[in-house]
Amino acid sequence: MGTLTGALPLPTFGSRATARTRVEYQNTQEGALVRRAQAGDEAAFREIVERYQSKVFSIIHGIVRQRNDVEDIAQQVFTKVYFSIRNFDFRSSLITWIYKITVNECFDYLRKKKVRKLVY
Repeated sequence: MGTLTGALPLPTFGSRATARTRVEYQNTQEGALVRRAQAGDEAAFREIVERYQSKVFSIIHGIVRQRNDVEDIAQQVFTKVYFSIRNFDFRSSLITWIYKITVNECFDYLRKKKVRKLVY
C-alpha cells in the first residue's frame, strides 16, 4: 500500500480542539431590524418580508412542488413570523429561524393533505 499524499489532516479532539466562535446576531444589521420589528415597527417587518420572501417561496416550492399552495403556505409562514417575532431570541440568525418555520409549515401542510386523501 502506498502513502497518501495531499491528504487532509484529521480533526483534532480534546484540549487541542479549537473552540467554535459564536456569532452575535444581535449586533448585526439583521439584529437591529429584528429589534425594530419586536418593538412593533411595521416598516421593519415589511422589510423582513421583502428580504426573505423569495427564499421562503423557493424553500416551499422545493418541498411542496405545487405553485397554488406555495403562496398560501408562505402567507402562513409570515403570519407565524409576525406573531412570534417577539419570542425570537437571537440564538440563530433570522433566516435560520424563518427556514425552520417554513419547513415545519410545509410538513404540516403535507401531513394534513395526506390525511384528507385518506378520509375521502
